[in-house]
Amino acid sequence: MKEALYKVPDYSLLEKENVANNAKYIYEKQEIEVFFKNFKIYVECKDIFVGTNSVTYVINLSPGTKLSRIKSYKQDLIMRFNAIDIEFEISINGTGYLGMIVIKEKDKPLMLGDLIDNAEVKKSKYKVPIILGKDFNGNICVEDLAELPHLLIAGTTGTGKSTFLSTLIIDILYKFNPDELKLILIDTRATNFLRFNRIPHLYIPVITDSKRTVAVLMYLINQMKARYKSFGGKNVDDIDEYNEISENKIPRIVLIIEDLYDLMLDTNKEVEQYIKILTQMSRASGIHVVISTQRPSTNVITGVIKANIPARMSFYVPSYIDSRTIIDEAGAEKLQINGDIIFSKIGSKKKKRIQTPYVTDKEIKKIVEQINIDVEESDCEVELETADDMLTNEEDFDLFLMDAIEYAMKEGEISASMIQRKFKLGYARAGKIIDQMEAKGIISGYEGSKPRRVLLNNNNTNIIETNKEDINVQEMDNIETDNIDERKNEKSIFNKWWFWALAIIFASIIIKNI
Repeated sequence: MKEALYKVPDYSLLEKENVANNAKYIYEKQEIEVFFKNFKIYVECKDIFVGTNSVTYVINLSPGTKLSRIKSYKQDLIMRFNAIDIEFEISINGTGYLGMIVIKEKDKPLMLGDLIDNAEVKKSKYKVPIILGKDFNGNICVEDLAELPHLLIAGTTGTGKSTFLSTLIIDILYKFNPDELKLILIDTRATNFLRFNRIPHLYIPVITDSKRTVAVLMYLINQMKARYKSFGGKNVDDIDEYNEISENKIPRIVLIIEDLYDLMLDTNKEVEQYIKILTQMSRASGIHVVISTQRPSTNVITGVIKANIPARMSFYVPSYIDSRTIIDEAGAEKLQINGDIIFSKIGSKKKKRIQTPYVTDKEIKKIVEQINIDVEESDCEVELETADDMLTNEEDFDLFLMDAIEYAMKEGEISASMIQRKFKLGYARAGKIIDQMEAKGIISGYEGSKPRRVLLNNNNTNIIETNKEDINVQEMDNIETDNIDERKNEKSIFNKWWFWALAIIFASIIIKNI
C-alpha cells in the first residue's frame, strides 16, 4: 500500500455537538451552598465540571463537617437536582475537596467528532493513541495502546461495546496510514465489522469463521517470531528502534475480536492458547490485541487471559460477580447503559469512570466510502489476497509442531492421542502434526494401534535446533514444554506427603503385631 494513495478522511464527515452549557449550572452551584445551609451545613462550591451525562461540583467542606452527614442527604439531593444518581469522590483531582458527581439523563450523546478533532488530542505524543471518552470532570481521556499494550472489554448487549470498537477503528483511520498500522478484525457473528471490509488498513478481509480465526492467530504468532528474528539481525529490541534504522518499515498490527465467548465455544479453547502467547510476547513486536465479550464469566475471561491483559474496560454488567471478573471489584453493575464505563490498567492506583464517544452508522458509511474512493486504484486487494492465501495453508505454520517433537523426544514415543491430551488439541489437528513429524523423518510410520517410535536420539537433534534458530525467540521454545520433568514429579505418588505418612503408619502396625 503506497502512502500517497491514502488520504485522511475529512473531519467534516463526523458530527459534533456542544454539550457543555455552563450557564445554567452557575445557578445550581449557588443552590448547593443554599441547600446545605438549610441543614446548617456550610460548604463552598469551588468549581464545576460539565460532562456529557453528569455535572461534577467541587465542594470545600467547613472544618468539622463529617462526610457521612453529607452523604445522608443523597436522596434529597437527587430529588433537588432531578438526577439519576449522585456519587461522591474524596479528594477529587488530588485536592482536599469533595467531588459531588450529579449523574443526569443524557440530552445528547458524546460525539466522536467533538474529541477526535481536538487540538490537545492531536498534540498527543502517544505511539498508538486511542480515545476512550470523557471523565466526570470533562477531561478527554486518551490512552496509548502501545503501552497498555492490550485491552479487554466486557459488557452486556446494548451497553455500547460494539459502538466503542467502531469509534476505535474510525480513530485509527484518522491517525494512521495503512503502511503504518494494519487491522485484523474478527467478528464471528458478522454483525459489526463487515462494513469495514474494504478499508485499506485491513491486513486481510474481516474474519467471520471460528476455524479461520485459529489460523489467523497462528499466522500472527509466526509474524511475531519473524519480526523478532529481524530485530535480532539489526541488534534492536522493538519495532520502534527497528523502524528508525531500517528502510523497510514494519507496520503495527491491531487485532480486534468482537466477541470472545463464541470463539471459546467453537474452538475448544485453542483460541485461548494462542491469545495467551500473543499477549505474553507480542508487545515489542508491535502487535496489539483488543478483545470484547458480552459474557464476562470465568470460563470466558479465564485467569490466563486476565493475567496477560491487565488493561480492562467494563460497560454495564448484570451482577457484581461479573464486575469482579472483569475489573477485580464491584461497581460495573451500577453503571448506566450507553457508553458508561469503568477503565483500569496496571500501574494506576485508581479506576476511571468515563463516558465513551458515539459514532453513527451514517458517519461510518460516509468515511468508508470516501476511503474506498481514495484507494480505488491501489494494490490493496492484491496484498489482502496474498495474505489470505497464506492463511489457508495451516501446515506451514503449525504452532505446536516443535513442542510435539520435543515431547516425543522426551517420551521416546508419540501418538495422536498423546498430543491431544498434552496440548488439548482436536484429533484432526493432532493427526496432522503426526503426519508432519513422519514426513520429516522424526518418527516411524503407521504401526496399527501402537504409538509411533522416535527415530532420532538425543545426539541427533539438528532438526529441532535449526527450527529454533529460525524462531529466534527463546521464550517461544518453552511455552508448553517448560518444566515437563517437574510436572512429572508432581504427579508421582512418591512425592506425595500422605503416601509416606500412610507407609509409616502401616509399618508401625506390622512391627507391633510381630
